[in-house]
Amino acid sequence: MIFVDSHVHLEDHRYDNDREDVLKRAQENNVGIIATVCCLTKTGDADFTVNLLEREGIYGIIGIHPHDASFYNEELAGYLRKVLQHPKIIAIGEIGLDYFYKHSPVQTQQDVFTQQIALAKELKKPIVVHSRDAASDTLEILKWNYKESEMAGVNGIMHCFSGDLDMAIQCISYKFLISFSGVITFENAGKLREIVKIIPLESMLSETDAPYLSPVPFRGKRNEPAYVVKVTNKIAEIKQMPVKEVAEKLYNNFNLLVE
Repeated sequence: MIFVDSHVHLEDHRYDNDREDVLKRAQENNVGIIATVCCLTKTGDADFTVNLLEREGIYGIIGIHPHDASFYNEELAGYLRKVLQHPKIIAIGEIGLDYFYKHSPVQTQQDVFTQQIALAKELKKPIVVHSRDAASDTLEILKWNYKESEMAGVNGIMHCFSGDLDMAIQCISYKFLISFSGVITFENAGKLREIVKIIPLESMLSETDAPYLSPVPFRGKRNEPAYVVKVTNKIAEIKQMPVKEVAEKLYNNFNLLVE
């Protein structure tokens, strides 16, 4: 049985003192697939992540986060294009819209999101979407870019999904996978668990978003890939399915991204 963490930030400084131990614990817990996400602000930012890709079972996701959209320029766009040639970088992300913090202006976020989608379609790579307090605009941009998509396989991942059921169904119709984090273990996440219950397992992924959003019983502590087992167990509980069956399906879903 192999568990999948489809979204973690292994380059985060909070792992600097024990990154090898973190990866060892993941291996001991049968987390055989880890997708590490690098958010670019300048050229060279992805070098550390690229080095991690030499390890078996680790894949890369590279892009310009909506928080950092103001850093986007031709030089950074060229660097992103170059890095995306690496065979183990499977997607562009996390990209999208964040209207909660608005670290970059809304129009800038939308422009950079759209430009990265265009690059993804050109390179035939899926995208990993961050959407916070921006569901309507996120869906509108995805609609115009993916409603009539001719791209084979999966168009992208809705990372750390926090939307409603209608949003999930729309994204699935655009050939996006819905990725759930440790948030589904939180006491106040009843509506999110209801979405897990309703949508098909074929449209799901598991993630930690580590070092953030540790699942119960680790809430309040630094998150790490080993804890994706708790997320998978919770999905299995909600779906009333054996954990092994859920883990195998999530593994197969992830493989659609690397084919």
